[in-house]
Amino acid sequence: MGGRQRGRLRRGSSGIHSLPRDPAEGAGHPFNDASPGNTTLDFPQGVGLPALSPDGQRIVFGARTADGKRPLWVRALDGLTAQPLAGTEGATFPFWSPDSRLIAFFADGKLKKIDASGGPALTLADARLGRGGSWSRDGVIVFAPGSGEQLQRVPSAGGASSPLSTEPGSFPWFLPDGRHFVYQALGSAIRVGSLDGSPTQAVGTGSNALYAQGHLLFLRDDTLMAQPFDTERFATAGEAVPVAERVQTVLDSGRVGVFSVSETGLLAYREGAGARGGILTWVDRSGKRGTAVGEATRQTSFEFSPDRKRIAVVIQDQAAEDVWIYDVSRGLRTRLTFDAARDTFPVWSPDGRSIVFSSNRKGRFDLYRKAVDSVGAEELLYADDLNKRPTSWSADGKLLLYDAIGGDAIGGNSKTGQDIWVLPLPPERSGAAVKPSLVLQTTFSERDARFSADGRWILYSSNESQRYEVYVTPFPLAPSGPGGKRQVSSASTGPYGARWRQDGREIFYVSPDRELMATEVSIKGGTLELGAVRSLFGLGYQNEAGFLGFLSFDVSADGQRFLVSSAPEQQSAEPLTLIQNWASGLNK
Repeated sequence: MGGRQRGRLRRGSSGIHSLPRDPAEGAGHPFNDASPGNTTLDFPQGVGLPALSPDGQRIVFGARTADGKRPLWVRALDGLTAQPLAGTEGATFPFWSPDSRLIAFFADGKLKKIDASGGPALTLADARLGRGGSWSRDGVIVFAPGSGEQLQRVPSAGGASSPLSTEPGSFPWFLPDGRHFVYQALGSAIRVGSLDGSPTQAVGTGSNALYAQGHLLFLRDDTLMAQPFDTERFATAGEAVPVAERVQTVLDSGRVGVFSVSETGLLAYREGAGARGGILTWVDRSGKRGTAVGEATRQTSFEFSPDRKRIAVVIQDQAAEDVWIYDVSRGLRTRLTFDAARDTFPVWSPDGRSIVFSSNRKGRFDLYRKAVDSVGAEELLYADDLNKRPTSWSADGKLLLYDAIGGDAIGGNSKTGQDIWVLPLPPERSGAAVKPSLVLQTTFSERDARFSADGRWILYSSNESQRYEVYVTPFPLAPSGPGGKRQVSSASTGPYGARWRQDGREIFYVSPDRELMATEVSIKGGTLELGAVRSLFGLGYQNEAGFLGFLSFDVSADGQRFLVSSAPEQQSAEPLTLIQNWASGLNK
């Protein structure tokens, strides 16, 4: 076709028909018949984000069915119907093989691949919170295993994955030579990395950059931009110009645009509202939803005060995160921290007067403490060369449990993964030196430790079974190791963290399919006994806290009600828009 073509997708045996562009309308192919009846195009937190095949012949996308499931669907652009792919429920950020035959995606804490025509999904690598990937013609996949982690590479045929020498990043995209790739670094910087470990270099600023037709495409605010790019010098070669406006974004913690390109000059994108964060809502044990607390915000974690009258909520604004305090009955909030860095993971003192939180204001994530009713500065409680995340304060106020890991960010790489430590707490503003002690360290990751009400037991999560499960063990541990350890969750679930009921008589956790699970607890003769695990209700698709593996619920003192952070459903009814030969009209 001789120029940039936009038009309306028609049903018919000849496939896509392009009508001349109507300059006044400014629309492309409305792809609103992409999914079968009784389904909705819906991409919460990147679930089923659409991706065009490299040859421009097919598109994969997620669509929500009438019963709430979200499998991937594949449709030939010259066909009439889309076909679901079994085994892809809840898949995020799909991407294609270079020959347009296979699709890779993230689900169940793994990077997987599946034939575009169907069949079993095969696991390639661990990826707790996949954040995009790209597949080279030489059979190498580069992917982001989690938020704030180094990129990894893995053979597309399967095998061991290994980290690349990049700073934390996401959404890689191979350049034509198959050895270099662009990716999104922290702070929305677009950088070029390589498989051989050469130093990375910055090439611009934007979100989830892709390369096609001699240009980088990336999101700037809600506008899709295209900028000429020299793949020999790995540098931009001209000014960026807008391609489409009001592009929908997903993810609470970063603006990721709903757009995709093929190697053949086809562009797909969707107009619509951006991610709106999560809203705290009361839910009873049957799953019946009640009133909301406050408005929708971009949350990453939250926790009740011991008296359940207040909530400490971490709210993200641009690159910063701060702790806010909500009044539960009134729904009003006040700000606790004001630093431009990330202040996150608040934990209440047992008397409700202070909060310990994690902040990277000095580079690493260290532990800080601040009085809730104080207008003064917080105190640095403890710092070392590890990244730390507080998780639980003992009922007597003397000890603090926290996770720690090496690397450049929480969730970074370490030979022992995340480890559990305990810190004796000095009086406020005493300036006394403190020395933490290891509670649990193995070659696996142990995290999310929480004291029981009497301080004699701790809950924690571990991936020692190749997926995260919840365990309970005596505290302190026996000198010979974690004797007396009990597995709480079923081997088929693999949840991310857990909470005690305030009296210690019940344990709650979230399963990978987002069911809130519960098991009764009894203590007899100093031995902890667990009842059967049962499902209370489904949480649905949560805000980013749930996808990051952070607890996105808390429980009332009596265990009868739960405060749940959920992502409001996207209300946009906009179809996908297709543009053929999108690059031909950039300079016209």
